[in-house]
Amino acid sequence: MNETTMNNESLLERIKTYFQHKQRRRVSRPYTLLIFGSLFLLIPIFNYISIAYYNDIPYLNPRLVLKTLKKLEVVLLLSSLIVGIGLLSVRRWGWYSFITYAVILIFYNLYTVILNPVIYNVGAFVQTIIAFAAMTYFLKKDISTPYFKMYPTSLFSHQA
Repeated sequence: MNETTMNNESLLERIKTYFQHKQRRRVSRPYTLLIFGSLFLLIPIFNYISIAYYNDIPYLNPRLVLKTLKKLEVVLLLSSLIVGIGLLSVRRWGWYSFITYAVILIFYNLYTVILNPVIYNVGAFVQTIIAFAAMTYFLKKDISTPYFKMYPTSLFSHQA
């Protein structure tokens, strides 16, 4: 009976050490990455409230609020959620979605401000400036490294 207890303890120790070595890879995220990723998740809420306020629509009527938008505007509104999730999950598609979103948002908001320079559009333009500042920050090599593994992946890259 004593031998069975010892075998069970050694089995438990082996299982414990197995799972300690097989833990999920933890990704270290800079605080600024967490801040920008979280802000991208909050952008649709801020935009929804500002659209409802600007158009004098009750906040609890999302169908009416979304009817005031064009299709591209709805896509931009919802795509920031995808960008935020991608940035926080530190995936390559998150990096590309961020760059694509920032470029499209910059061009769209510049076009809108030139066409109709009202306070709402100026607010959108300020948001574009923030996105541009974030893009400048994310283009730094030390921030883009988690998204693109900088080690050789090909058999030919090991040759000197």
